[in-house]
Amino acid sequence: MYCSGAACTWRGTRKEELRKHNKGQCPTLAEERHEQYLIYEPKVILDCIFEDPGSGTVTPSNSRLEVATTYALAFVAERAIELQKTEMWEDLWGRPVTVKSCVTVADI
Repeated sequence: MYCSGAACTWRGTRKEELRKHNKGQCPTLAEERHEQYLIYEPKVILDCIFEDPGSGTVTPSNSRLEVATTYALAFVAERAIELQKTEMWEDLWGRPVTVKSCVTVADI
């Protein structure tokens, strides 16, 4: 999720966080529709991780996690271009990350 304020760099993961942000730092923004603040549809990424179309199983694997991470970051980069926020969103992760690598199955 992101704040649609033209000069705002805020990004987050929860609607409640966005509402709190809009009330505090960007109060001029009205309640936004889902399409206005969503960077990408998370279900696409979750499906990439958990569904194995060939077997019908729901087991994550390291390779699917890596692919999902790549897609998620690509979606963020694409949205940054669309919104003309590439400099503001230069760090595609959107927040401090200690290790910028894919999570392994052992971490789940």
